[in-house]
Amino acid sequence: MTLARQKQSKAEQPGFDPRPEGRRGIKVVEFAVVLALFLIALIWFGGAYPNRDALWFQRVFDAQPSLVRIYHYGSTREVLPSDPDYAGLVSAINRAIAQHNGYVESLYPHDDSLSSYQTTGYAIELEYATSVQVHTRQFFPAARRLMIAIDGRFNWTKEIILFRGNAERYLPGGLVLTNIDAVKAQVDQALAQRAQ
Repeated sequence: MTLARQKQSKAEQPGFDPRPEGRRGIKVVEFAVVLALFLIALIWFGGAYPNRDALWFQRVFDAQPSLVRIYHYGSTREVLPSDPDYAGLVSAINRAIAQHNGYVESLYPHDDSLSSYQTTGYAIELEYATSVQVHTRQFFPAARRLMIAIDGRFNWTKEIILFRGNAERYLPGGLVLTNIDAVKAQVDQALAQRAQ
């Protein structure tokens, strides 16, 4: 039996592996690497697709609103970029938004609930010149308006909720903010500044 014929008969055998003896065990490692890369891509795509946000995993929010409107139990205060309280207030709000943790489905301020926050509740409304994206794996597409509902109609959820909206109305679904103590302190300072 010639060497060529011996090689041919081995190749015809089931499970033949043409790689040298020392490289045959690597199939498991190669499979594990390919599987890991596939799972990473699947997880990334699962977070990126709903919001069309490739950076959904980043916990950074640094957008600068063109107007901050504070509704505080019947009084309204507008803070513009030229106001001295603007930088501290926006910085505290951006930190609070970046630290969101959770999602509330189907709720959104509209009609009575929105006017309740504006006239007798406590909320902060942010208006942006262009749409801004909060990086999250939750369904929360880019929007031109955000509203932090602090005290009002949605108290029964026991959560501080960040809503998003367009020019006409707010949209369903909101992010849960975990710590807004710094925001409340900045709001108190802005309201005290106005009273003087």
